[in-house]
Amino acid sequence: MRKWAWISGAVVLVMLMGCRQEQPKTGLIQAKIEFHVQERPAAVSFGIEPDGKQSTNRWTYKASYTRNGKTARFGIELGLAQAMGEEPQPRRGSGSLIAESGSDDLLQDLKAVLKATASPQETIRVRQLPFRFVIEGENLDRGNNGDLVDAATGNWVKAKLFLGPQQDQEVYLNFQKPGGTGEFVMVDPAFGNAVLQELAKVL
Repeated sequence: MRKWAWISGAVVLVMLMGCRQEQPKTGLIQAKIEFHVQERPAAVSFGIEPDGKQSTNRWTYKASYTRNGKTARFGIELGLAQAMGEEPQPRRGSGSLIAESGSDDLLQDLKAVLKATASPQETIRVRQLPFRFVIEGENLDRGNNGDLVDAATGNWVKAKLFLGPQQDQEVYLNFQKPGGTGEFVMVDPAFGNAVLQELAKVL
């Protein structure tokens, strides 16, 4: 009986080992991680310089854009509203783009950058084009991908302008303080046609 008991135990042990060997081997899961570098948004860049004395809450600039022997000139005025309350909030204000006589237009370049699908029709020229704006960043600099990022010594300002009769058409106006370079950058192609129609009134 002891012999049969020993043989039975050996058979059970072999079966258990066999079952254990048939179990799938586990290991580390290898995941493939891909990094996509964001390209710098397309922009129409132009030169800017302070126009008169600047103050903490009022910035004024002269802007010029030259290409293919033509030069577009216009003014930029930004007036910052007084901060309300103690909670930190984005700086906001109102301003205007100012037309300059004898200026060439830069609409074709703006059309491409804004991804507009139609050229402005029956545009009425105005002396000033009003807008609201919000400052989305200050003391910025160019990152590795060319976009604007926080930097201790940066001198770029990123502002979102709201244009149109209802001031609901958006475009970015980025610029260096106290002067240097400014640029128009698309916010969303859905605004392209309307923003171009508005900018055509002064540019």
